[in-house]
Amino acid sequence: MRKNPKNLRLLSHLIDASVSDEREKYICEALDIVRLDSELFYSKVIYMQAISYYQTVDRKHALDLCEEYYNVFIDANSNIVSVAIEFLRANILGTLDMYEDACSAFQRYFKFYEKYKNGELNEFEMCTHPIAGLTKSDFETCTYNLIMIYKKLSKYSDAFDILDQLDFSTIEGSKFTDVYISDKITVYRKQGI
Repeated sequence: MRKNPKNLRLLSHLIDASVSDEREKYICEALDIVRLDSELFYSKVIYMQAISYYQTVDRKHALDLCEEYYNVFIDANSNIVSVAIEFLRANILGTLDMYEDACSAFQRYFKFYEKYKNGELNEFEMCTHPIAGLTKSDFETCTYNLIMIYKKLSKYSDAFDILDQLDFSTIEGSKFTDVYISDKITVYRKQGI
């Protein structure tokens, strides 16, 4: 670090390898560097790592960093890291019971995920660090979480629209079929069927 104080690659690895107090120190140091020069290699990854860390420590700060990410990077809407940012933001909002905002964030996540699947995003950062939100399991988890939020908001038709589009034969585990069956019964009871 002494030879190259702007070495975000090294800081990124230190963030991954360190424990809580050290991790926050490295995150703060890395963010300070990125805020001075957002064109540096690993800049976007640093935001993803910071948001991922703060989602368990300080969710409000994590959400502030999500907003900051879009203000700092003009190319955010065409970058693979944005999949992770929306993946993290949506799940944070859901845990904070900010359901309407979470629904919007999940919809943005799904749009970014679709762009990723269609090869429409700059994937350069994938060679530097694993990107959250890109796996089929991540996608299914977000789909499940959105359905559960629709249920909490009593937006049953939105939840069933999603459920009806799912191919249950390709989904791992049984959480969706359990939800589908139990929620259909709940909705039918509410409708007097």
